Amino acid sequence: MKILIATDAYYPQVNGVVRTLHETGEILKSQGHTIEYLTPQLFLTFQCQNIMK
Repeated sequence: MKILIATDAYYPQVNGVVRTLHETGEILKSQGHTIEYLTPQLFLTFQCQNIMK
């Protein structure tokens, strides 16, 4: 089965969400599934600043 994991949190961040998504993908791969990740690294992004002070 092809599985797409879409997330706004992925490497180079290191936290519980990233680790869980990565480990889930690895387990699914070991079961024969094809895993792809849709992450912010695939897009041009920029930081939004809060102008309300």
